[in-house]
Amino acid sequence: MLETEVLRPAYEALSKEDKPVYVPTDQAPVLKPRKYQAIKVTRRTQKDGTEREYRKPAGQYRGLNRTEAYKAYRKDHPHANLDNIELEEI
Repeated sequence: MLETEVLRPAYEALSKEDKPVYVPTDQAPVLKPRKYQAIKVTRRTQKDGTEREYRKPAGQYRGLNRTEAYKAYRKDHPHANLDNIELEEI
């Protein structure tokens, strides 16, 4: 009751532009999946002792985050080692 008596006059004093707009839940924005490029990274040691890195595209996957994209990659490649797979957002 006290909250209503204090906040109601303050809310009414706000201009129309300053009042918050409430969006019904059925019209709320929905998270869209992101697109990731899976890259297989191979590191090899050369004869002179230096290390060289090879990067090869391994497909594109969609997911709300990297974890979901890794799950999609894992679904397509169940026996793949995820240690040498990197995901880059496109």
